[in-house]
Amino acid sequence: IYVLGIILNAFFGSGGMILNISGYERLTALSMFSSVLLNICLNLLLVPHYGMIGTAISFSASILLWNLIVSILVKRKLNLKTIGL
Repeated sequence: IYVLGIILNAFFGSGGMILNISGYERLTALSMFSSVLLNICLNLLLVPHYGMIGTAISFSASILLWNLIVSILVKRKLNLKTIGL
């Protein structure tokens, strides 16, 4: 599950870096903050019941959320595609 999260992160590319370089640091920080909030909430819910598997699920979900937000922002603000298809 953890490796799947890492693969998804690589698949989405470097959208966060593109936003930072383009002057949208605040948007990058807000997207990271939302991802951290999701990670904390999922850890509180999943870790007591599923242990390490719950941690891997919360990590993968938060990385997926962050990459989705960043790729949408890059598309809207810069009209670039960061997903590696």
